[in-house]
Amino acid sequence: MCGPFYTKDDCRMFCDLVKFTAGDLQKGLRVAIYCRPGHRRTGIAIYLVLRHLGHSDLLCLRTMARMRPSLHREFVTDLDLHRMAQGIFADHSFCGSC
Repeated sequence: MCGPFYTKDDCRMFCDLVKFTAGDLQKGLRVAIYCRPGHRRTGIAIYLVLRHLGHSDLLCLRTMARMRPSLHREFVTDLDLHRMAQGIFADHSFCGSC
């Protein structure tokens, strides 16, 4: 599902993070998402949380650009993470299709 870049454990972590974070956001809590090891997961995680909450692709990108411009730039251009995140979200085996 997550392709050659991420393991099944990574995908499970993404799913857990998406559900946990979305639940906190729906309760009105503030959250911070970051990936310490630097495997470019932060942008993907933020994108998946926003999509899980019902944001369109375009709204996710606009929100990410407003929140963290450098992450947004990397997400859509430098590493083409946007396409990877779209694929993960579109895969119906991810998180029970969120």
